[in-house]
Amino acid sequence: TNSANYTLDIGRHCVLSAGTTLTANASSILVDENWTNNGATFTAGTSTVTFDNDAVNGTLGGTSSTTFYNLVVNDTANTVTLGIATNVAGAFTCTAGTFSTSGTNYAMDIDGAVTINGATVQFNGSAVTVGGSWTFSSGTFTAGTSTVTFDGATTPVTVSGASNTTFNNFTVNKSDNTKIVSIANTSSVTTTSLLTQGILDIQGATFTAGTYDYDQTGTEVRFTLGATQSIQAVTYYNLRINKTAGFTASLTAATSVLNDFTATLGTFSTSATNYAFNVDGDVLINGGTVQCNASAVTVASDWTFSAGTFTAGTSTVTFDGGVAQ
Repeated sequence: TNSANYTLDIGRHCVLSAGTTLTANASSILVDENWTNNGATFTAGTSTVTFDNDAVNGTLGGTSSTTFYNLVVNDTANTVTLGIATNVAGAFTCTAGTFSTSGTNYAMDIDGAVTINGATVQFNGSAVTVGGSWTFSSGTFTAGTSTVTFDGATTPVTVSGASNTTFNNFTVNKSDNTKIVSIANTSSVTTTSLLTQGILDIQGATFTAGTYDYDQTGTEVRFTLGATQSIQAVTYYNLRINKTAGFTASLTAATSVLNDFTATLGTFSTSATNYAFNVDGDVLINGGTVQCNASAVTVASDWTFSAGTFTAGTSTVTFDGGVAQ
């Protein structure tokens, strides 16, 4: 296409042969059936490629992987299937039909946002990385045995939408430990929720998993915004409570924090069941309310109470660190 960015509507297949170049600029390219890259150079620019056939299934494949800018599946009543690992530098949007990574479980790397709004998306056993937000408004998402990893430097990114997402494996591996992935609706993880780098912000939502791995150095889990929340009984590296005033996040069993526990707004409670709470780093109360009930609380470093309310109840706080406190 040229700089006028004309629309290219391909009635059947788009075949890019070895040695050829397709420069898409900011054009819209419509494909009815297959996209086959057999060694060509596809320069996506800021273009959008849309699979839009309503009569025939399509395959996105060839001998060479394609990097799209925006990729849209709007293939009414039919399926678009990956035939090779595929990259999307912009947004991936599914609005009709079915998209499948195939039974061969081809990988997919999406630098921008994922939007599912009316389509069926099947990730099978694929590794899918997402750099932007995830919005599931309507349709069907079938995770299979896939792993979805939120990576890259974009922050914050959000998991949200009118429909709740069930992932199989869910990983946060952002570019550094200041980047945030927020859970803004009721989502779940069938197998493992893994936080390797970054901040996992659970925003007033219910977020459950088969197993949790939140103890990687420098990471943080936050319980924020409105609604009552349950704090999963796992080992955290850093744990922060920043609820909306009047709402509580409570322990569900004995819980440990390898580094710092911070309370800034809302209420943290060890619960009426008096679960034990162990903090190997600092306790920082900068606002909100901390209720220790009748729990055994151990702290290995400093306790700093700057603002808010500390309600000791009949608890026992033990300073057990090996350094001056």
